[in-house]
Amino acid sequence: MSQNVPENENKESPLSPRQQKALPIIAASASLSAAARQAKVNRKTLARWLEDDQFREELDQLRDEAAEFACRELQRLMLNSVNVLDQAMKDPNPAIRVRAANSALAFAIKVGENRKLNEQLQSLELALPIWAAQRLQP
Repeated sequence: MSQNVPENENKESPLSPRQQKALPIIAASASLSAAARQAKVNRKTLARWLEDDQFREELDQLRDEAAEFACRELQRLMLNSVNVLDQAMKDPNPAIRVRAANSALAFAIKVGENRKLNEQLQSLELALPIWAAQRLQP
């Protein structure tokens, strides 16, 4: 195994080199037509590829990895956003301070609502097996 070749490139893939090259382009495209154009693949060929389970699985995995990366980046940006709001709330202009305070309050309310919904969902998930067991009893 060569040390300069990434591990995932050493694995034998059932996908053609053309499919492998097109995967990231397709994963990032807004539509199939745009994906076909950008990947320089006929739209019918792309549609045929998407019927292949292995191709779809690799495409889904690539999209999942991209979504995970985006979530991590958003979490990183969240702290920066809080710092910006904090600075805006100290701005000498009262209008800017009020807008920043309103934004901070709106976000805080949404966070509180989301936490409450998560707690309720967890309670329901815990109660569901008990409820189902009681319904099965004669």
